[in-house]
Amino acid sequence: LDEDPKNRLTMEEAFEIFQKIHPEKPNLGIDFKTFMNKLKVNTFKTLSDFGFNENIKKVEESYINQKVSLIDLDRYNIQDPELFDLKNELDEFIWKNQTQKTFVLLGSSGSGKSTILQLQYLDALDTWKEGNPIPIFINLSIDSDLKNRWKNLCIQLGYSAGDQIFNFNAFSILEYPVTLYVDSFDEAAIKINYISDFHEVLGSNQKIKILICCRSEFIQTDLDFKRFFTRPHQESNDSLKRFIVSLTKTNFELTPTFISDFYKKWFQSTINSEEIMIKIKEEGIMEMLSTGYMVHLTLTVLPELLKDLDLLPPEKRLF
Repeated sequence: LDEDPKNRLTMEEAFEIFQKIHPEKPNLGIDFKTFMNKLKVNTFKTLSDFGFNENIKKVEESYINQKVSLIDLDRYNIQDPELFDLKNELDEFIWKNQTQKTFVLLGSSGSGKSTILQLQYLDALDTWKEGNPIPIFINLSIDSDLKNRWKNLCIQLGYSAGDQIFNFNAFSILEYPVTLYVDSFDEAAIKINYISDFHEVLGSNQKIKILICCRSEFIQTDLDFKRFFTRPHQESNDSLKRFIVSLTKTNFELTPTFISDFYKKWFQSTINSEEIMIKIKEEGIMEMLSTGYMVHLTLTVLPELLKDLDLLPPEKRLF
């Protein structure tokens, strides 16, 4: 045995050599169930420690079910476009779609891309059972290296470098299903071949799916989409894309009931929702409510704003 630490193999190197010598699936004895239980308990105990807003569950309670389209309706004026339920599209991709490996969710700033991605991840974590894909979340505005992200996650959960689960190559060796949730793709320093690199890191595992959110302005042409999201030597249908549709182009309707529920959930208070509804229409605010973020922001500041408006002469009003 070589006593020189410089000449010793890391666990990752040993796994890679083992995989080449014994390509058949080995029994590594990795306890994914215990790992997932730890991840679930610790994540929901302190969401911020794992990169999530502490109010994300409140957001879910007042979340507006959005629609998506095959084309960017912010750029192209299409008469009677076909719209799809976003949640249904995501569930179809994760649980039923056997063709595409990558789902790219595109939308403008504040359209709710990151929110739905995080909610999907947290739901997968909360409902996980043995045999389900291991959900892995990475925010590319913070992390860029998937292996390091996994190692840091293991460390957070109390694992050490000597534990087999610490080695990310195990997913490739065992061909264990993985769903990778990638937030803020547009903030990645290097975008071209990034998805190919993810697949390379995960090795020969064919049970991988990647769900990505990205601002739509970064994808101007089909060529851009292919460069960023299609793996080399793969068919063009290996990836699919959906564009979040502005609420003003869907059947979303702001109602007094929605407003009343919003204030109860976020502020534990009641408000005259009928009066708020009338003011929204009178001040022409309805046209501004194009995204879930704008609905949230408007309802949060509106009561105080309307008080101020009542004190201002018409020529000095904001609307």
